[in-house]
Amino acid sequence: DRDPAKRFPSVSGFLEALVAANAPPPPRRGGRGLQVLASALAVAAVAFGAMWFTNRPDRTVKDGAMVVLADVENLTSDSTLGPTLRVAAVVGLQQSSAFSLYPRTRLGSSLARMGRTITDTVLSEGLAREIAVREAGQVVIVLSVAEIGGRFTIGSRLVDPVSGEDLATHQSRAEESAGLLDALDGIVTWTRRRLGDAAVSRAQPLPLVTTSSLQALRAYADGRAAFRRSDWPAVARMLTRAIELDTGFAMAQALLGEYHVFNNRIPEGLRWLREADRRSGRLTEVEQLNVKSRVARAEGRTGDEISLAQTLATNFPSAMTWQVYGEALRAARRYPEAIAALEKAVALDSVDPGGWYNLALAHRALGNYRIALDAFAQVDRVDSTFLVSGFYNQFWGSTLVSIDSLSGAEAVFRRMLARPARADQARGYRSLAYLSLYRGRFADAVAELHRAIPLQTRGTLSEYRDLLLLADAELTRGNPGAARVALARAFAIFRTAEIGAGAVMFGGHQFIRAGQLDRGRLLLDTLRARAALRPASTQDQEALAVLTADIALAERRPDRAREAVGSRQFDDFEALGLSLAAEMFAGLGQLDSALIKARAASDSRAFGFEMQQDWFRSFSQLARLAEAKGDTATAIEAYSKLIARWGDGDPDLPPLVAAKRELSRLQSAARR
Repeated sequence: DRDPAKRFPSVSGFLEALVAANAPPPPRRGGRGLQVLASALAVAAVAFGAMWFTNRPDRTVKDGAMVVLADVENLTSDSTLGPTLRVAAVVGLQQSSAFSLYPRTRLGSSLARMGRTITDTVLSEGLAREIAVREAGQVVIVLSVAEIGGRFTIGSRLVDPVSGEDLATHQSRAEESAGLLDALDGIVTWTRRRLGDAAVSRAQPLPLVTTSSLQALRAYADGRAAFRRSDWPAVARMLTRAIELDTGFAMAQALLGEYHVFNNRIPEGLRWLREADRRSGRLTEVEQLNVKSRVARAEGRTGDEISLAQTLATNFPSAMTWQVYGEALRAARRYPEAIAALEKAVALDSVDPGGWYNLALAHRALGNYRIALDAFAQVDRVDSTFLVSGFYNQFWGSTLVSIDSLSGAEAVFRRMLARPARADQARGYRSLAYLSLYRGRFADAVAELHRAIPLQTRGTLSEYRDLLLLADAELTRGNPGAARVALARAFAIFRTAEIGAGAVMFGGHQFIRAGQLDRGRLLLDTLRARAALRPASTQDQEALAVLTADIALAERRPDRAREAVGSRQFDDFEALGLSLAAEMFAGLGQLDSALIKARAASDSRAFGFEMQQDWFRSFSQLARLAEAKGDTATAIEAYSKLIARWGDGDPDLPPLVAAKRELSRLQSAARR
């Protein structure tokens, strides 16, 4: 029927009605007869549609406009075939610069905006249409696959999301399963052409840029699905299987490399990423740029990463590619450029929480806290779950702290405690602990960390970080025994887990504070080896310089510390780096330089991450150095600032008691 309201919502719905009206007597055993009939009718329906709509005009989309690819309607007995073909179809469609695909990973947030509680579901034609209408998708692509006696038919329908009208349909056949990817390649080419993609003739065939092995593609699809749900053993197993089935499967090699890098196994990650890059002929242009960008990021080559991301966004414009470019610029602290790129991303897709979130971070870094909070609020409007999962919540709350809205930050952090995932609850308690430490309420912070640690997965980076923060708090409270217990557990994790450079440095710093220099030196050796793998990474090199100076000063060797941090600028570990530089200059008898560094440390204002505690310690350091220089006014000001920060803190907190005592002494001396 030409009236969309009177037509069936999908091929499968049409088939069900036909089967119900014309069903033969049921077979004596099994349901094969019904399946064969359904497949035959699917072929007939697709063929009929292809004839009906052949002469309709193309639906042209351009400038990165979004289209929604529904999940494949699988009318075969192989339940894995639909997801497998969808993965390959995405690869082919992403070669287009005329349009962008709705990311399947956005389904959860889209459902939340639609008032649904389902976290994962089939992206049916009906749901795809609803999402397209809500999120400015111009066309819905519906693929189907049917089988009759070992012969396959793949169909494609382009659907108007508002009316549900079929704009065009097409089919392609394969004599056996080995020809499915070639058939799908024809479908993808036709789809791109009908959507107005003038560059489709330059596209690489799907079997070349994915794999000619359907089994390898199936394992890769399973590996991608496992990656999305953070099932790391399954990721490694399925991607390894995919590569065993096709040793030149570059996309599987790239994803395996990304998996290793994500889990801080940089050497292994780089090995697989470089292997994928070496086989760039087996990748689409989009994936070639993606792989080269991942290699550059893993190696710490920020300039190359930015250049590649810019090329990707320019040649294949979409909300996602502009967001990736903006993230690279933000990581390089090129904030005005990052904001411009991210504004393009949100203009292309105003309901993608990731674009707004990164825009918020860029404004936050520039000190535009009110603008950042407006962007965070927009994130929360388009996806109420985004900012209360993972680490995103921390930056939202820390921005509220930056405008002294401590109650607002606490309310944001407490939202994490209601999350179903234990890891999210643990991060909520950690954030509350940072807020308590910021207020000088160390007893509360210790209690919150004791709630967080049992919720963490044992032996992970998150547990390691919580234990180090607990040790820091206990050392500050004057409880070295409790600190040693926490440090012993953290050290055991360090010996077995993959820990990034910054976390290794912070661990070494805590061992030094606790007087465990041998362990601090061991972490320094590990950090030195890891930094050697990424000589272009400014963060790794800064972490190495900071821990080198920390060890040298503990050994009373300020000359050695000067070699590490004497003229260095600190970006990632500012408060600690500047404090160590101040201590180094003081050890060399250069009090003027020491005072400059200590003042800069106290002005750095850190919240919510490991450097926060060193920032607070810098106030007392500044006061001591100022008094040694005879600058009583600066010393009084520094102690007063610390006391004001911790005005409602624990009254018996040793550094607070000491600051009050020293302030009283200096004020008395000044009055005399």
